Amino acid sequence: MGTRYAALLRGINVGRGNRLPMATWKKLLEQDGLARVATLLASGNAVFDAPARRTPSALARAIEKALEAECGIATRATVLRAEELTAIAEENPLRDQAAEASRLLLCVAASPAVHARLRALAEGRDWGKERFVATERAAYLWLPSGVAESSAFEALQKELGKECTTRNLATWTKLIALAEA
Repeated sequence: MGTRYAALLRGINVGRGNRLPMATWKKLLEQDGLARVATLLASGNAVFDAPARRTPSALARAIEKALEAECGIATRATVLRAEELTAIAEENPLRDQAAEASRLLLCVAASPAVHARLRALAEGRDWGKERFVATERAAYLWLPSGVAESSAFEALQKELGKECTTRNLATWTKLIALAEA
């Protein structure tokens, strides 16, 4: 059977760039020998089984190489074990403040060095009515006025944009359910 993982691609099907049909994304993962592949939404989310010997970082590098070679898309892939998805949601320090799941973003990166930079950014300023909190595994952003009006999201994109990826809590919750199916 293997270990259950989730892969999150950065910047897929946003605007006109990095167009990737989900059927192509699924096929690409299956061609790499991954099993029980399922995609979620059109933003580069997938869950799959892989042999436990394949680490998240090795899977991410293989996905990135395949995307570039087969689809001409150069983007970052973050791969998490399914239990990490759940742990990140459970440790959410903003769960009691965030009334709307679509306005609470979870941000993850593949490297501990990037997570350290996320923590420094989160702690480095007053975010006003927004909240930006980072833990060892993820950053959590409460954006009551949405992404378009957010100084926290703008700072995140400017400082770490290509090195991390975000999903709102509604999508994250659906990913957990898909991984558990």
